[in-house]
Amino acid sequence: IYRKNKRWDKSIALSKQDKLFKDAIETAAMSGKEDVVEELLRYFVDIGSRECYVGMLYACYDLIRLHVVMEVSWRHGLNDFTMPFMINYMSQQASAIDTLRKDNEARKAREAKEQKEEDSTPILGGSRLMLTQGSASPMANGFAPQPTGYRGF
Repeated sequence: IYRKNKRWDKSIALSKQDKLFKDAIETAAMSGKEDVVEELLRYFVDIGSRECYVGMLYACYDLIRLHVVMEVSWRHGLNDFTMPFMINYMSQQASAIDTLRKDNEARKAREAKEQKEEDSTPILGGSRLMLTQGSASPMANGFAPQPTGYRGF
């Protein structure tokens, strides 16, 4: 009932009290809150439930911060239980970095090409120079007639 009403802390507290750790893990994952997940992770480490600790690492993978896992693992000697999580996290991080690197290189190449095209086009007029385009009005001997202020009758 508490889980449906989004009262995560109360639901997890009842699950811990009844030793329904699977429900507590599912509730923490459904909450989407890092602090709720971290508190439950530390609880499982404190009571010595390594299986629940590993279950939390997999069920709440996206909500657990890496530095928290590394700290808890180091302090409590859980490196063997944490290593699959660390390998998966590092693999995902490496693939994300590779994707970003490829995108960045493609963006730089595209910008260099655009810059080269921009540098090769003339500043005024995209096709021809103004001298060769000719005049918009008829000219006599290459010169436009100058207004003198005198109008004929």
